[in-house]
Amino acid sequence: MSASNVQTLYERVIGPFPNCRQLVWNRISDFQGWPGHLTELVRSDLSDPDCPGRGSKLQLSWTTEIEEMTITHWHPGQRVDLVTQTDSRRLGLRINLVSAADQEHIKLVVSMELAQKGLLRLLYPLQFRRNARRWRDRIEQLLNDVGGLSKS
Repeated sequence: MSASNVQTLYERVIGPFPNCRQLVWNRISDFQGWPGHLTELVRSDLSDPDCPGRGSKLQLSWTTEIEEMTITHWHPGQRVDLVTQTDSRRLGLRINLVSAADQEHIKLVVSMELAQKGLLRLLYPLQFRRNARRWRDRIEQLLNDVGGLSKS
């Protein structure tokens, strides 16, 4: 993801509860467990489920589409970048866990980059808002009950 086009979609302070960072990271990085938390996700397949990392392929079968993503950055416990690309569109998603000053909380920061080619560029603002809303809702739903928390 190039820094110039990245926009923050979502920020949330999470915690305090025991093993806060680890619990949040486990939920985010358990791609095959995502269907149990995301109502629109029918199936999730990871190319190397025992050892995900940079270059791993993730296929997300949503109720309306199939999305193929590649992990382009993998720093366990801290950050994962996912990219999906077609001939006319590239969408990058960054999920970052940042330690809060008190060390008991963590800050979840989700950013997105969208690049479109051809006539789709004219629809960029609408497409960005639609994708941003969709991924914000998905991340919120994914983390809704981590550590016994409810939506805050």
